[in-house]
Amino acid sequence: QINFVESPETTEQNLIKSQAWTLYTNKDYAGLEAMATNYRASKERYATGFWKLALVYNALEPARKGSDADWQAQFKQIQDWIKARPTAVVPRIALARMLTSYAWKARGGDWADKVKEADWNLFFARLKKAMTSLQEAKQLKEKCPVYWSSLQMIALGMQFEKPRYNTVFSQAIQEFPDYEYYYNARANYLQPRWHGEEGEWEKDLTKSADRVGGAAGDMLYAQ
Repeated sequence: QINFVESPETTEQNLIKSQAWTLYTNKDYAGLEAMATNYRASKERYATGFWKLALVYNALEPARKGSDADWQAQFKQIQDWIKARPTAVVPRIALARMLTSYAWKARGGDWADKVKEADWNLFFARLKKAMTSLQEAKQLKEKCPVYWSSLQMIALGMQFEKPRYNTVFSQAIQEFPDYEYYYNARANYLQPRWHGEEGEWEKDLTKSADRVGGAAGDMLYAQ
């Protein structure tokens, strides 16, 4: 018999998500926003480069296998949160991420040529709604690095051409240069199955690591 032992890191991650979910279900939106603000300010992260801030958002996303009723309930609560706290950036970004996951739920994980036309239509319609939520978030005074990583997820699904994607990436690293996910998402975008050529993401990542420079650049590449 194999006994699996949860690592301290995994235990902490589950605790953060549990705390965020509890605040959300209790409708303690101020507390949840404060939690996100604290992790954003501290920039706490793991050895992989993954920010603890992202766990707060991850906790709010329903499982893709969940029923439509579950999803709709979540959308309603997020909308209530936005109405209650219209100047908060967290719920608008959370809504965009939720809509993006909902879009991929419709599309599924098959190769493009195996996706049905009706599912494509749902996919793009939901991504457009996600984009609208992010555009509303961008108008707010409060800024969050998860805005840009969420935009990268939408950009991949909406098949942004390279010049447009490059603009998103450049703006992201200018505003939050040490948010590791931007580089990870860009490497994924540049894979041959998406929008890159063979070996392109490795060359591009090398340029990013060199631009950061020193041990920090080496760590970025390794992560």
